Amino acid sequence: MKIYEGEKIPIGYGHAWYNWHNLSTTVYFVPFNIFIRWLRQLWFFLGSRDAEYKREQKIFRTGFEEGKKEGLKELDNVISKESKSIRKQNEKL
Repeated sequence: MKIYEGEKIPIGYGHAWYNWHNLSTTVYFVPFNIFIRWLRQLWFFLGSRDAEYKREQKIFRTGFEEGKKEGLKELDNVISKESKSIRKQNEKL
């Protein structure tokens, strides 16, 4: 059963996995949700070793690292500007 964002999970059901593509959660009866999640993870592990989700993870990781580098560069620029302004203020005193 799919539950979309903002909806309540019915009593007796538990989270099995989150669907990123349509922003929904798949739920099953409580004892079965964990078992079905394990089966799904096993299916992905065995049947799709070079699958799309691994490419998506690699693309995300690459983009995250590039964004982190750019953010650190911007932070260095801000810190250097602030330190220059502090030095100028100290020179005036």
